[in-house]
Amino acid sequence: MRSRGITHRKPLSSRAKRWVAAIAIIAGTGLCFVAWYSIATAPTPEGWYRRIETRIHVNSFWSDGTSFFIYGTGSSGYVLKKLDAEGNLVWNQWSNDESRGYSVWGDGSWVYTCSDQFYPSIEKRDASTGQLQWNVTLTEVRADGISDRAIFGAGNAIYACGSIFFQLAVIKLNATSGAQLWNRTVGLVEPVNGVSVWTDGTFVFTTGYEYNSSNGIREQLLVKWDKDGNQLWNRTWDRAYVNEQMGFRISVWGDMTGNIYTLSSTARPSSTPRNQTDMLLIKWNADGDQLWNRTWGGPSDERGRSLWGDGTSIFTSGNSFKAIITKWESGGTIQWNQLWGSKNREYLIKSSWGYGTGLYTICYEYPPLGGTTQSYYLIRWDAATGATQHIIDVDWWLVAIVYGSVATVTIIVIGGGPAIMKAIKNHKKSRIVPRGIDPQACNIRDHQS
Repeated sequence: MRSRGITHRKPLSSRAKRWVAAIAIIAGTGLCFVAWYSIATAPTPEGWYRRIETRIHVNSFWSDGTSFFIYGTGSSGYVLKKLDAEGNLVWNQWSNDESRGYSVWGDGSWVYTCSDQFYPSIEKRDASTGQLQWNVTLTEVRADGISDRAIFGAGNAIYACGSIFFQLAVIKLNATSGAQLWNRTVGLVEPVNGVSVWTDGTFVFTTGYEYNSSNGIREQLLVKWDKDGNQLWNRTWDRAYVNEQMGFRISVWGDMTGNIYTLSSTARPSSTPRNQTDMLLIKWNADGDQLWNRTWGGPSDERGRSLWGDGTSIFTSGNSFKAIITKWESGGTIQWNQLWGSKNREYLIKSSWGYGTGLYTICYEYPPLGGTTQSYYLIRWDAATGATQHIIDVDWWLVAIVYGSVATVTIIVIGGGPAIMKAIKNHKKSRIVPRGIDPQACNIRDHQS
């Protein structure tokens, strides 16, 4: 009968151990870096922000300080969501008519939206429950190019902005019934699109752009109306650049003392508009005189997107790969400027709104190269300091470490592979010795025939 025995394996050589240790250390370092990198490029838990589901193309939002109303376009039509102060879903409403959600505004009790299928449609809903109160379709109006501020209200009046027969149009509705009270247009030499509207309850200001066929640039237009629809004046700015399809927009806001601000983009001198634009902020007085203008920009596109004011300061938002938020005092001096985003992503602020000491922005994160994942973030800023959470910046030299580690491991495996495989093969060889006998004490010799 064969005696049962134990297996004894030769230990790995010192050289093989060094090769294995080197590979383990480098591979472990690379894995640790990849884990850190994935964490570093995601939003940190500091500050306040909320991620919004990616199936919605968000265009606008409004807040009363305790709730947020997010408005945009889903897979089958517009989507309106109400979130509480912590960003939790309260209710949502949607359509199945392939309409696109553009603009939302509210007064605390009611929320008003502007969507577009073939023609703009204005809806009024109960802010508490989302229940529809009325719906009005403006069959004579076109919504080409309208922005997140295409609807605004004061008192018992709602104003909407758009275009009628290639002219900028403003429409006044009764907030209670939805009845159209009047509509007015203003036209220039070239076709004009209405983009945004703002009112202080006494006067109404609308912005739009005229397409200049001679240079292909859409030029800024600002119009002041009284509440009865009489045009008081209009002003153009031929150095502004507006192109909603490329992310260039125009927005308007007032400071409740008669002054008005417009935000857009401007082409740099002797340059092409695309990839060579700066943000453009202009302040006008009640008579339409320009008080000052300011530009802000760097080496790439800077796009003015959305505008909000608290009565003493004005806040502009836009993007330059990162999202940009800037606070200006009434004389045109920057009080603070903040960027939001990481180096390996591109961001675009879609809409901004403030309430009290808080300023909120909806920020879109473009998917990475070759990726399809889209993200929207609702971000809260401190209006006094600009403090908020930031995504950690990752320097490209750190990214190179990952590729360097992978390359090093590959070289080691290819170069040291034969030695390692030989060591492993030798390691697997075993000798059978009787059970209970110390193999070190055995004097085992090769059999001599």
